[in-house]
Amino acid sequence: SEKEYVYQIPQIISVSLYRKVQKRLKENQRISDNNKKHFGLLDGLLECSCGLRMSSTSKKRPSGKTTETYFCVSKSRKWRGEDLSDCNNQKSCERGLTDKSVVKLVKSVVNDSVTLKEQFKSEVLATKIEDDQQIKTQKKSFEDKVRRNQKSLENTIQNIAKIEIERIQGRKDPKVVELILQGLEDEKDHYEREYKRFVQEIEDLDERKQWLDWLSKYGDFINRKTSTPKKTREWLEGLITKVIVSPEFEEDRDGKQIQYGHNITVQFKMKIVGDKLEYKDTTNNSFGYEIKTGRNKKKSGALDISASVGKPKKKQMISRTDSNCPIRSNQLL
Repeated sequence: SEKEYVYQIPQIISVSLYRKVQKRLKENQRISDNNKKHFGLLDGLLECSCGLRMSSTSKKRPSGKTTETYFCVSKSRKWRGEDLSDCNNQKSCERGLTDKSVVKLVKSVVNDSVTLKEQFKSEVLATKIEDDQQIKTQKKSFEDKVRRNQKSLENTIQNIAKIEIERIQGRKDPKVVELILQGLEDEKDHYEREYKRFVQEIEDLDERKQWLDWLSKYGDFINRKTSTPKKTREWLEGLITKVIVSPEFEEDRDGKQIQYGHNITVQFKMKIVGDKLEYKDTTNNSFGYEIKTGRNKKKSGALDISASVGKPKKKQMISRTDSNCPIRSNQLL
């Protein structure tokens, strides 16, 4: 019929639920691997410095030994025909060493974080119920705003369509039509910006509730909640968003840059790296204190976590980050 019809579809689920489902679907797609029959502690959390994810593999050698590694997926994706830049991270990582290095680094940050200790004491133990109720009330308010915003946006789009019809039919002065359309477009942009803001507010509230639930659940996480790989995985997911693996280079005898190891950068969900407690009066602690926020990233030094090929390693490489070490960087212990 070459006619255009506009229908208003009522909202049947909340924005919060929709966004949670989209995040879960995206995460499932990111870490899915139909051929994978093993458990990788850091699957879905590791990211190569080139920007692509790192996957895990477990291969049984003819000798009977099983090799377990993490590797950048760039080579396999380029082999499938994707147009990707070359990745400098040429060495895969031995899974066991990588898992231990990441867990050790995360534990060190958590142990030193005054923010975590203070939040667990003041928020989780004292006001968790109040916070949950407050978050629920705020979420409901923003959900209502989203519905009203969407209604106003739909009405504005319909009004734009009506004015366009008036212009096509020649029923209104073109100058008047242009002014009306400009006003309606500005209003439409306003509603779209407001929608994005409301959705972001809802996501922030969901993240806060998830963080409070995590703190409540893992009040004694350091000593008791890393007893099994799956518990350790759950613990890590509550603390960090991702771990970036980057190559470390040095010059060989010919002056060529070669990769000798890796470093890792852990990105935390909160700014707890290097946070500190400062007393308002250093001469009298009774005046109270305040928490100075830190950073949300922690980078390791050079790590020898590369997967070995052939004979097992018998010597341990000295970290290149120790500038006071009397032994040269290319020597071994």
